[in-house]
Amino acid sequence: MKWSDEYAIGFDQIDEQHKSFFRFADELQGDSPEALEQKMEFLKKYAVEHFDAEEAFMAEHGYPDLIPHAQMHVEFIKDYSELMRAFREFGAPDPDPTRIREMAESWLAAHIVKMDVVYAKYIREKTGGGA
Repeated sequence: MKWSDEYAIGFDQIDEQHKSFFRFADELQGDSPEALEQKMEFLKKYAVEHFDAEEAFMAEHGYPDLIPHAQMHVEFIKDYSELMRAFREFGAPDPDPTRIREMAESWLAAHIVKMDVVYAKYIREKTGGGA
């Protein structure tokens, strides 16, 4: 799964972070277990930083559904952390790094299309444009 303009929400900083997330997720493959674990940890850290920035952006603009949106972020981190734990405990191929990558990419794509576009629309209407 690759970045596509269909995922753009119209706010440059957030869109650039989303592009990076796709790029980092795509790198979760084909390395030693140690290298994969480092990449998975990096992706988790990046996701947390992105979610924090996104939530701050929503709060700054008074987005009324910030709490349920943030809860989805928490659920992703929880699920991703569980996959990481299983990878550390059992190693490749269970869970398969490809499965972890696909989970991260598909969750992000669905989250952008279903959730992020909603807050972006709200903020654009409130402020009169993108950034």
